[in-house]
Amino acid sequence: MQDLILKGPKVEDQVSMGFGEYFWLTAEKFGDRIFQIHAYTEATQTFGRVKQKALRVAIQLRKFGVKEKDVVMVCGENDLNDIVPVLAGLFLGACVSCTAPLMGLYDYEQSFASIKPKAIFVIQRDLHTIVEATKFLDYEPLIFVMGESGEYPTLSDMEKRETEEESTFKPVEVNIYDAAFILFSSGTTSAPKGIYLSHFTILSGPCRLNNNHRFVLDTPLGQFCTLFWISCLWVTSYSIVNAQPLIVAPSIKTERYLELIDKYKIAHCFLFYSTVVNMANTELSILLKYDLSHVTYVSWGGTYIDAKYILKLRKIFPNALVYQSYAATEIGAIPFGWRDFDQEAYNNKLLSVGKVNINTEVKIIDIESGQLLGPNQTGEILIKSPYRMLGYTNLDSSQNFDDDGFLKTGDIGYYDEQHYFYIVDRLKQGFKYRAMNIFPQLVEETLRKHPAVDEAVVFPMYHEVDFSHPAACIVLQKNAHASAQELSDFVVKNMSEIHRLRAGIKFLNSMPFTASGKIARTEVKKLFFADRGSL
Repeated sequence: MQDLILKGPKVEDQVSMGFGEYFWLTAEKFGDRIFQIHAYTEATQTFGRVKQKALRVAIQLRKFGVKEKDVVMVCGENDLNDIVPVLAGLFLGACVSCTAPLMGLYDYEQSFASIKPKAIFVIQRDLHTIVEATKFLDYEPLIFVMGESGEYPTLSDMEKRETEEESTFKPVEVNIYDAAFILFSSGTTSAPKGIYLSHFTILSGPCRLNNNHRFVLDTPLGQFCTLFWISCLWVTSYSIVNAQPLIVAPSIKTERYLELIDKYKIAHCFLFYSTVVNMANTELSILLKYDLSHVTYVSWGGTYIDAKYILKLRKIFPNALVYQSYAATEIGAIPFGWRDFDQEAYNNKLLSVGKVNINTEVKIIDIESGQLLGPNQTGEILIKSPYRMLGYTNLDSSQNFDDDGFLKTGDIGYYDEQHYFYIVDRLKQGFKYRAMNIFPQLVEETLRKHPAVDEAVVFPMYHEVDFSHPAACIVLQKNAHASAQELSDFVVKNMSEIHRLRAGIKFLNSMPFTASGKIARTEVKKLFFADRGSL
């Protein structure tokens, strides 16, 4: 049975200090090197300047009573300021959590209740919402404004405040296996949960990536979302480990991204779903304006990408390794990769996420029986690695692991005879028609093969006799035409009668997206059920 547990190579990780200590060391060595570039204004900050700001903020936070193990929360939008309170908290040995853009009152209330922040840094736009959200707590957290305020201390004032302590200040020496960050699950299939990740987990990432990909160490990296997402945290850690510039902005328009790639010779592009789709659909006349030949690596994660977009990106970036990645915050690492590059496999296995990565073990189990499965058998993916989460905030995480310490990812997939893995769907997004499992992603993939279909989302509609009937929202290609009956028949022809879209099809002009660029499946369902008066 051990043959059914696939293992990656063993590699020794080289992490000897905490995240804050690592930044401090990099800034000491490369103080004059540019650390951040704003994607639109092109304003810059050096490692040394950011270190000075962060240590001054840390000194002020300590005077306010912030100490080791406390939680510092940053409610920003990913501009040049956001990293300063993040590092300041880490300098003190505190744990840091960042929010997603455009969170609402309910989101903040849930987050605050979960992680109980001692200090909150917030941009002016969200100050009122933050203050209202803290009223539900049984204590008063410290509030600092990243902007102007006549009522609360501001980040800019803290950064300017010189003290004698600066000359002797040093970051707290932390245990690398203690929590450094609290990230939140995506909330795709349940309410978001706070997830503890260690310094070791986050800093091991650059070592793992450097082992597996053709990385260039002297070009900038792009990061266009907050540290709410583990992918952005990895990009930041890679920048710090290798003293690489980091181009930042709250979001990025496709052509501006192309301009930055050309101007700064960006070699590694980490993309969100919406960026992938927009870039793949960019007109050739625009693409030809920019030199993209120096790009060596393009990847994305978080959601399924159709093969047609992968093929387009490989044409846009002809010298790059372009492939779909897979990760989850709870895993704390990228469990699959193209470490043993095989050109034939790369060409023919477009939808694969690669083979098992270093220091990682993976198995596939039957959804019903829990039995180990072999090649080309679809089941739940379970992953074991030293990078996994420390646990959830205020929740028992033991049920998320099996008796052998493997994390139950909740994702459905399989591997082929050559041990390349494929992600099929989310277990909780799967549903039953009578006694048969239906995985929406497989039906969506089939629908996208129809020449008239641009995008599709499939989901269940409750049925009293059959458990569920498949339903779909579909966006057609520009100037294309297809009827609901035609598309439902197409699914049956290419899959089976089980998959017929019995609950119906609703045509949309476009899909709604989440802040991270994923299709907002919950909102899509609301659009479908709005016509029926129920959800």
